[in-house]
Amino acid sequence: MHLSGVDYKNAVRILIDTFEKDEVARETVAYADRIAEKRVEAIAKEPAVVPGPDNGRWPRAKAYLEEVRKIPAKLLQSLKDEGKVWADSLGNCIFPRAEGGAFVRGTSDKPF
Repeated sequence: MHLSGVDYKNAVRILIDTFEKDEVARETVAYADRIAEKRVEAIAKEPAVVPGPDNGRWPRAKAYLEEVRKIPAKLLQSLKDEGKVWADSLGNCIFPRAEGGAFVRGTSDKPF
């Protein structure tokens, strides 16, 4: 920001002295909202990145799907062979969507 050749803090002080403090605060928040909205719109236009398979993590995902979700091993193997489920580098279960993107399901019992 360049205002009277001063740094940011002094520029804000000059603006507050020139305009009402509440007005400066409102405009600052409105500006931040506009910037955030543009960033969100840009992100929304980007295609979703689907995590790739990590066969080294498949045993963890497989155990979760069989033991916790009770999916039969034979069905699970068929789904894996068809590319309809795999494990990512974190051991999450990845279920790709036909229209793009994927559902990601963690395999840990810890929520976060």
